[in-house]
Amino acid sequence: IVAEIISSEETDTDPNRSELNELIPEVADAETSSTQTAASKSQSLLIVEDDPQIHTLLHEILHHEYNVLHAYDGAEGLQMIRSQMPEIVISDIRMPEMDGIALCKTVKNDPQLCHVIFILLTAKNRIEERIEGYNCGADAYINKPFRADHLISIIHNQQANRDRMKAFFHSQNPNTEQNDD
Repeated sequence: IVAEIISSEETDTDPNRSELNELIPEVADAETSSTQTAASKSQSLLIVEDDPQIHTLLHEILHHEYNVLHAYDGAEGLQMIRSQMPEIVISDIRMPEMDGIALCKTVKNDPQLCHVIFILLTAKNRIEERIEGYNCGADAYINKPFRADHLISIIHNQQANRDRMKAFFHSQNPNTEQNDD
């Protein structure tokens, strides 16, 4: 499937899409790396992406390690976040219905959802756009085209940071029931 995604993009005139050809070697490396580090697929990850090729590519990279959920615009993504409570969201910015910035703001301003790791993955790469992404609460901002190993590294780092925070707060109040959110 990954080869099909990449080969179909070779005919695309969008320069950002043609650069996705760089991903072919990294996908295989990332899949091997992620299966080696995965304890289980108990954590869920939501992909919110309207481009079916990028969506499929992300699924191929991440399904070995995570229970991958799918939404194709921000409004559908918000419904999925509220109903499924994924630990991680990877969202495009430019989407119909609700863009990724509005989705991120909504999630990060909701006390029931604000703990969700939110990664923006986008072709918007000007510094002002990156600042807007971080100001809306994004935990990370990754430019397209991206390398699979870079994405996985950021996800693992964000998870490790959350785990350390949970352990710290649990150690400060050992009488509280530990929750795996």
